Amino acid sequence: MYCLSLVRTIAMIFLTLIFFVPGALAVSADNIIRHIEVRGLTCMSETELLNLMGFREAAEITDADVRSGIKRAFLSMRFRDIIVSRDDLDSSNLIVEVREKYRVKKISVHGNRLLEDREIKQYFPLKEGQYFDEAKMQLYIETLKESLVEIGFVDIKIDFILEFNEAEREIVVHLYIKENEPLFIKRVTIKGIDDDEEMEKVYLKLKMFS
Repeated sequence: MYCLSLVRTIAMIFLTLIFFVPGALAVSADNIIRHIEVRGLTCMSETELLNLMGFREAAEITDADVRSGIKRAFLSMRFRDIIVSRDDLDSSNLIVEVREKYRVKKISVHGNRLLEDREIKQYFPLKEGQYFDEAKMQLYIETLKESLVEIGFVDIKIDFILEFNEAEREIVVHLYIKENEPLFIKRVTIKGIDDDEEMEKVYLKLKMFS
């Protein structure tokens, strides 16, 4: 009888641990989110964003869920910043606040005399309709300059002004071009190359300056 009583006692302790230890098998009530409020979003619907982040109301959302959700949202390349917090008055309310990247509405070219607008835009890495990354703007300018130098504008000067529209989250990029005099090669004399195919390759490379 003593052994049977001991077995029953151990069984009761085991069941108590299963059902009453917080987080052992049950969902923690502290992590249940009843309502999700989204702020600052215009580039997609709230449903799309929450699905992307893996958030839904009346469900558990842990700190790990928040971190992975923010990471997935950033991978969409549409956001500069994402803040997820609990409502101070009601911790079951989750607030998702986003700061979107600007979309390039227009690229406007000024000051060019010899090059056409479409040529400059062709060499400019940033395109209309893309999301703008301000940290890469100087790289975009350097890439454009290198491309134009390669076609003979060796002394070209490029400046820019960014026109932001906060309400629409759009930006107009103004490129100011000073071409100066392009380099032209009047005559090319090549020596030491006997192979016609190699000679043709050299001429093709030099053709851009002719």
